[in-house]
Amino acid sequence: MKKALKLIPLIVIVCIICAHAVAITPGTTIDTFFSTNQQASDYTDLDEVPWAVASINQLSNWGIISGYKDNLFKPLENMTRAECVKTIVCAFGMYDENTAHDFLDNAPDQWYYKYVSAAVDKGIAKGESDEWFAASSNITRDDESVLVKRAIDFSGLQLKDEKTEYSFPDQNEIADYATDSVDYLASHGLLRGNDTGNFKPQDTITRAELAVLVSRALSGAVNEI
Repeated sequence: MKKALKLIPLIVIVCIICAHAVAITPGTTIDTFFSTNQQASDYTDLDEVPWAVASINQLSNWGIISGYKDNLFKPLENMTRAECVKTIVCAFGMYDENTAHDFLDNAPDQWYYKYVSAAVDKGIAKGESDEWFAASSNITRDDESVLVKRAIDFSGLQLKDEKTEYSFPDQNEIADYATDSVDYLASHGLLRGNDTGNFKPQDTITRAELAVLVSRALSGAVNEI
């Protein structure tokens, strides 16, 4: 598949709106890259998610995600479908100013219009119906896994061959349409269970969880895309 954009390893964000150009070598870990190349964010509410701090800082500095006023990131807030799509489109270099895909809740005057349009155009996301994208609905861990796997496939990102053994006690609760995506992401160490080992596929994904998932994918690649 011909790419409209060549990204410097691992990812270079060169969209007009997602405009932070960053270059790192394949396989560089988040912690190593952050400690030597990035400045800490000014977020004051990350104490409750120490496991996500490096990822949040990384993606914030790259312009992929952003916080709120008063230096808040709100890491435990649920992500909407529109917010998730925007993050994925920017992270995997899929923003396209020329795409247009209208739903009743995805009109040109919406902030997320171009992100949703790009994701739908490239087959990363679909509407909940032909007329409704459900942009403001929260997204589940099942569905987010599917979107990230599709983005990895579309972008040509290749992850390390090293496989991680995993076992989710609630494996049988994962939807059939998400099973392959969850298996791929978990076996490559991008997805992990909670403190009880469960995946909780129908739980909504939080801002912190999405940041960790995306940054693990970007730092786990071995190729340029």
